[in-house]
Amino acid sequence: MEGKFSDKLSLYFSIGLGTLLFLAQGINFAQVGPLFPTVADERDISQTAVGVVVGVYDVGFLITSLISTYIFDSRKLEIVFCSGGLVSGISTVGFGLAGKVKSNTIFVISSLLLRFLIGVGGSLVWTTSIPLLTTASPRIGGVITSLVEVLGGAGMSCGMVIGGALYSLAGYSMPFVAIGVIEAAIVLLFYVFYRRVPTVNADEEEGEKKHGLLWLSIRPLVVCMIASAGVAGAVFGYQDTALSPYMTKTFGIPISQVGYVFLPYTVANLSSALLCGFLIDKGYASGVYVITAWLLSVSFFLTSSPGYFHRLENLVVVCSFQVVLGISHGFFQIPQYLLFYRLTRLFDVGDEETTKFLASTVFMTALIIGKSIGASTFGGFIYDALGYYHSSALLGATQVICAFMGTFAVVRGGLARKLYYSDESTDERTELLQDSRHTEIDDN
Repeated sequence: MEGKFSDKLSLYFSIGLGTLLFLAQGINFAQVGPLFPTVADERDISQTAVGVVVGVYDVGFLITSLISTYIFDSRKLEIVFCSGGLVSGISTVGFGLAGKVKSNTIFVISSLLLRFLIGVGGSLVWTTSIPLLTTASPRIGGVITSLVEVLGGAGMSCGMVIGGALYSLAGYSMPFVAIGVIEAAIVLLFYVFYRRVPTVNADEEEGEKKHGLLWLSIRPLVVCMIASAGVAGAVFGYQDTALSPYMTKTFGIPISQVGYVFLPYTVANLSSALLCGFLIDKGYASGVYVITAWLLSVSFFLTSSPGYFHRLENLVVVCSFQVVLGISHGFFQIPQYLLFYRLTRLFDVGDEETTKFLASTVFMTALIIGKSIGASTFGGFIYDALGYYHSSALLGATQVICAFMGTFAVVRGGLARKLYYSDESTDERTELLQDSRHTEIDDN
């Protein structure tokens, strides 16, 4: 069923609100990092408990991702999307209010459960967003995908600042209550504006799910793309954990200014991600992906090069390499959902909605697992054992393998051609944005 909206206003408001939710999601995710550990330290709560509470988000996200495609109707993704936003928003409000509890035991347990629920809600939002919003307007599917990434990244970048400011003004609860209410309000407005004009088969039962998530995940070509998405996620985790201590130790940057070291990578990453969306809508997803898969490998070798050529260990040079890494990473990640979707269609897993939902879930799950591996493995014990330069080189070597695998999947899967979010011609895809008030769909 192709998404058709009752009028252009509903279309634009739905896309705008749907993508805006990821700004709130990013802020929500980022502000936990500095705020919860600070309050926990004031209450003499162990660092182990802090780590468990912060990390349980990923557990909730992964568990929900693995089971969601088996229990939710893929033809009602707007309900799943809004439910996820409400669960995340309400749980975030509760997470903030838990700070008013005097008992440390109750505070930790309630924070743990609520943080888990935030992960559950986040999973429902992230895994349904791209298939839902790109179906609404396939013509700009690439731009929508990039907006999800850019706004989510922007939220993560400014979340610590916004959370810290609200914390200074009104205490621990305020940042979480504020962003939780905003999340809930956004999804309620989205549900009001989201209106699909009934299509020819709208009243039929959901199409049969011929194969499930686990079956799809072990197809050789899909495994190749899972490895690729895993590295895309690993870059985020690695940068979050390794870049700050490396810059502080190597160049003596004060802790108070260490946030600025992320700017070259972050700005380059988000800018390239937005530009990439326009290229995808022109049909260039495969070419962009293959080229930047190899460029990402080169980027990591560049970031590791000062460890082997000491003259390059200069702050300006290192920041320049971070810009190259950010650009290649942004262009590398954004085309992957479309490639996952097109690859999933080869295996006849079910109807179109089921195909998009499965593709998105596999992609998002691979990203979150990769992010965890990047933080704990490459940015964790490998960084501790080998240092930043050698761990970057090792991540670059891993990406070389994944670039081979991804290129093989594109060529072997018949994706080395122009690809779009819709099979329709350019003229037909353009018509999807025309005002369709009171019009019925005519397949003839």
